[in-house]
Amino acid sequence: MTLELLFYSVLFVTGIVSCFIENRTKVYYFITFSLFLVFSIIMRTSGFDLDINAYAVNFRLESLDIYYLKEPVFWLSSRYVYKFIHSDEVVFVLYDALSFIIVLWTTRKLNLPAYYPYLFLLFFPSLMGMENIYRQYLSMVLSSSFLAMCMLDDSFKKKMSVGLLAGLTHNVFFLFFTIYLLFNKEKKNSLVFILISIVFLFAIQFVLSTKSNSETGELGAGVYLAMSVALLGFYCVSYQFKLDDLSKKVMHLQVYFISLIVVSISLMGGGQSKRIGMFCLVLMLIPTVIAIEQNYKEKKIVRVAFFIVAILPTYIFSSSRDMLLTAIIK
Repeated sequence: MTLELLFYSVLFVTGIVSCFIENRTKVYYFITFSLFLVFSIIMRTSGFDLDINAYAVNFRLESLDIYYLKEPVFWLSSRYVYKFIHSDEVVFVLYDALSFIIVLWTTRKLNLPAYYPYLFLLFFPSLMGMENIYRQYLSMVLSSSFLAMCMLDDSFKKKMSVGLLAGLTHNVFFLFFTIYLLFNKEKKNSLVFILISIVFLFAIQFVLSTKSNSETGELGAGVYLAMSVALLGFYCVSYQFKLDDLSKKVMHLQVYFISLIVVSISLMGGGQSKRIGMFCLVLMLIPTVIAIEQNYKEKKIVRVAFFIVAILPTYIFSSSRDMLLTAIIK
């Protein structure tokens, strides 16, 4: 067993315990952030996996190729941070720490239950992002924050700022920018969202065409599609198909996510559609968690059941489990 896997399991148990916590105090946020930070330090000092090595190489580059300029938030900013720190590991830990702060902010913003940050961090798309496609992980963190701001109707400037940061961290986020239209209170229905979404679905090949075709593990894209459909089904069943205006919008959003995966599988296949699937699954966590909080009397039991089911794939699938096996405890 590795130290990474051991501490991941510690967070898993802590996440289960947090399912029974109702009030999130300052102590809770401090402990959660500290545990996440320890996990980050262990992860970054245990050796780099796969594409993380390419991110570390970028710290020393001077290239302003269009590949980097299209997604400058991490590619370029990390170079400047490295010039001051001169440590690959510390640079990653600093960006990890910033991502943890954003996840905790999103939790507080939407008044999500105490287990949500653990669910987000330990969920296998997030873990695979942290260990492999890092700028996607950062973009997914920002995307969740963007979704929270749209659901609560924050100011236009704030939403656009976070959305642009997410998109310029990983361009795939721009396929999810229509989230803003769906939750815009000025729109009386979802017609504009649907029309724009259709355009985005046709544009998906252009957005993905400049990306690597490398795979993101043994899981086929169909697994991401099946999991997304399962989450949508659970959401609708939780409300007994009696959806108010907000929950209908959320349901439409999840249908759009599933459509994105289907179209990406049809047009691109392979690693590209998996990246879309990872984005969709992470963004579907928030509606699922909210559905549990609003619809179940024995919600603590449902929290635990959902948490365990969501995290178990990390242990089951080698593509995610192997990323926790970089360094062996001697």
